[in-house]
Amino acid sequence: MPIFETLIGLALMAGVLTRLASFGGAVFMVLFWIGNAAFTNGLVNGDFMGLLLFVTVMVFAAGRYYGLNAVIEKTRFVEQRPRLRYLLG
Repeated sequence: MPIFETLIGLALMAGVLTRLASFGGAVFMVLFWIGNAAFTNGLVNGDFMGLLLFVTVMVFAAGRYYGLNAVIEKTRFVEQRPRLRYLLG
């Protein structure tokens, strides 16, 4: 698990595979949120806020504007395969 957390963080910081990394982070945060099932203070806690953050980054694909995804999407390989743009974010 720490390896995947590190890879997700590095991918988000570099702006590479932003959507995929955000999806992985959202899955982790759902598992942490459910695993922290002591909802004594309500449903909203730090894990839920992290989940919302990952979903926001996934939806808006932040790496497309300020990351290496912008450089990767301009390559001929990605231009010939437009489906990769959705994965890259």
